[in-house]
Amino acid sequence: MDKIIFLDLDGVLINPFPAWKPDEEDQDGYARFNPDCTANLRTLLKAYPALSIVLSSSRRVGKSLEELEAIFAFRGIKNKIIGKIPEPGELYLSRAEEIIHYVEQQGLRHFLILDDDRSLLQLPTAYAPYLVLTEYRAGFDEACLEKAIGIVEGW
Repeated sequence: MDKIIFLDLDGVLINPFPAWKPDEEDQDGYARFNPDCTANLRTLLKAYPALSIVLSSSRRVGKSLEELEAIFAFRGIKNKIIGKIPEPGELYLSRAEEIIHYVEQQGLRHFLILDDDRSLLQLPTAYAPYLVLTEYRAGFDEACLEKAIGIVEGW
């Protein structure tokens, strides 16, 4: 599996406003995903079914991969979730350091980073072409989808 999406949730698929507002829960008891952002992610994943997901969201904590896959499946996202960064037992680093560590450890050449964390602008220059930086309120909107498609097409 060398085609990976590093996926954050808050500011990408979950974007209540204002940001301090509690999550709305979906029928499965987990935070409701923005339907438009989720549809855009499904569009990307349907067009590129070989993409696997690595969760970089802080919401990965306390959930097994199986639980996360069930949460995503409930929302119509069927692609395999193959990991979380950091993996259990690893040190928590900055998001950028966690992504760099995972890419280097796995020897990845094809990856996409979907995140709203502005600290990722500090990633090394070689990582910049793989970053789709979302805006918290807009999330993974049409413009981000187009940019993501452009990145995947460039592999």
